[in-house]
Amino acid sequence: MRIKQNHWLLLSVVTLVSFILFIRATRRAETFDIPNIEEHGRVLNKAEQAKVRHLEAMVDDLQKQLWDAQRYEKQLIDQLKNINGKPLLPLGEDVAPQLPKQLDNQDNGAKQQQDFDLNAINFNVSEMLGCQDINKIRILKTLGKGFSKIVQEGQLNGVSVAVKSAGIEVKDVQDCLKSGMYKKEEDCYVLASYKVLKEAMMLKQLRHPNIVRLTGLCLRSERSSPHIQERGMTVVVELGEPVQMQDLASLHYQERVRLCLGLAQLMFYLAESPLGSVAIEDFRDEQFVMIDKQIKLSDVDDLSSSEPECNSKMQCLLNNVNVNIKCASNMKCPGLNARRNLYNAYLVFFQPLLGFEVPPDFVEKAQDIMKRIQSGTIDAEELAQELGTLHTYMVEEWKPETPPPPMGYY
Repeated sequence: MRIKQNHWLLLSVVTLVSFILFIRATRRAETFDIPNIEEHGRVLNKAEQAKVRHLEAMVDDLQKQLWDAQRYEKQLIDQLKNINGKPLLPLGEDVAPQLPKQLDNQDNGAKQQQDFDLNAINFNVSEMLGCQDINKIRILKTLGKGFSKIVQEGQLNGVSVAVKSAGIEVKDVQDCLKSGMYKKEEDCYVLASYKVLKEAMMLKQLRHPNIVRLTGLCLRSERSSPHIQERGMTVVVELGEPVQMQDLASLHYQERVRLCLGLAQLMFYLAESPLGSVAIEDFRDEQFVMIDKQIKLSDVDDLSSSEPECNSKMQCLLNNVNVNIKCASNMKCPGLNARRNLYNAYLVFFQPLLGFEVPPDFVEKAQDIMKRIQSGTIDAEELAQELGTLHTYMVEEWKPETPPPPMGYY
């Protein structure tokens, strides 16, 4: 994934530093096969030694920043924990995400928000699974294999989960071995493990009802193993079913509006996420899954918070069309990530779910929404508000000839 923005680089380095510190802390329990430069009879030259010292200084500085951030977080928690008489969890804890405040303040969206809470927000808040819990997961089958990770279905205490981990057989590791970059499998495995760890760190920060929830993480070594108890790194998330657009398009229109409402709220969240305005670079329905009757983003490998650059004419283009976004002084297009997400969501989800087999009462409204998304005259926040109002009307006042089926329909 091409990540250009500085804070993403900082996040990646801090994540890697954390992993290194963890490995050091566990050396007393387990000895790792780390290559020793002296074993190969090679002495670093002055330039290489200077680079090593520079990197060590950077690591020390980043560690200090991490400690400062942790102290600052503690201060914030101490100041906020008594607000409304309710204790707050640490910022790093897994808490239930909320809907955008703009929707909360809409009187006509109150009923809609209540419906949404029942189906997406009120999941149980629990502590993250650690290595001891993850050791007890029973692997049932392999669901898929990507460039850097293997996804398997597992079961813990009768609950199905998705288990993600790096493996020697994935493409990134095999390409690394074939290239001769590293001779040991463990060294190439670390590169793939880093990508899995990065995904876990992103999921820990991006919390929304329409993003799969990170439920477990275990780091213990730099080894790959088919046995979950011996794997160096394991990430556990919610398990979903593949999105079947043909099945979703056959749902009652009221259900399709509800699904699109959740996606519009997701697009708004990504536009103003804790990581900045985040774009889904590889926007396909295969990147999403169905969980609890909601469409959820499951693969965050291709997220980027770097806004696209302006062209040589200082224009911001979307699909080679000037979208009238002003080019910033840093030659970036602020807001283009959000515009691109919404347009891609229109192509993949909104058009097939909202634009076909529309009840006569809503044809004009649906056509208006489709045109405004195409022209860029509506943003994700406005779209979520309009779909919320529409869904509330359909639930409370609309009298269709064919009533929608119960929630357990699919």
